[in-house]
Amino acid sequence: MSDRHEQFSVGERPRVEAATTSGGITIREGVAGTIEVWLEGSSEQVEIEQVGDTVIVGPPRGGFLRRVWSGDIVVNAPSGAAVEVRCGSGDIHLDLPVGDLDASVASGDIRARRVAGNATIKSASGDVVLEHVAGRLELSTASGDARVGSVDGDVNSNTASGDLTIDRLGGSALLRTASGNLTIRRLDGQDLSAKSLSGNLKVGIPPRRRIDVDLHSLSGKLRNRLPEGDGSPPEAEIVVRVNTVSGDVTLQGAT
Repeated sequence: MSDRHEQFSVGERPRVEAATTSGGITIREGVAGTIEVWLEGSSEQVEIEQVGDTVIVGPPRGGFLRRVWSGDIVVNAPSGAAVEVRCGSGDIHLDLPVGDLDASVASGDIRARRVAGNATIKSASGDVVLEHVAGRLELSTASGDARVGSVDGDVNSNTASGDLTIDRLGGSALLRTASGNLTIRRLDGQDLSAKSLSGNLKVGIPPRRRIDVDLHSLSGKLRNRLPEGDGSPPEAEIVVRVNTVSGDVTLQGAT
């Protein structure tokens, strides 16, 4: 049972800002014009306030890094609300379509459905799962894996040992990794740049594309597993630039 419940009326541009040092954050789809907040834990240490159409939940302002609050936050928000969430060791779960998303977590996981705007994601050891990002994706992870269904805009990622998989990429990409593997199952954009130490890169190329590959590597190999063309003229050109130490690059048909 929740220790505290509050409800707020908001306008056409709702926004949720929530932070907890130890505990989970769940944001569910509610009704238009209303944001509801439930707290589970020692809620006397938590402030809940409304500033315009923004509802802010967490330790007193200026005290997020100085005060420790262990508790779960559950929010019902309108579909399309902008969301900014910070979490320590708990999970972040967004079970609603959101506008812009800014999410950061240490050891927990981040899971989100549809992001109608841009997404900025930071994770240390937790995994990241995103279904769809309509805008730009900025992603930074350490040891956690990241799986993204589709991104319509550009991607800028920086990963360490975790793997990154994107099913469909509509824009350009700048991908950096140490030992993690990078997989783009379908590249509909026209420019991909990747830097890797030992991580491998796999790129799915759609049919009727002209490919310009620029590979610089010490011991990595380029593997061409593209199917034979049917003689049709190319519809677009894709530029793939890769710098690796020992990572391999594989070009294959899009799935």
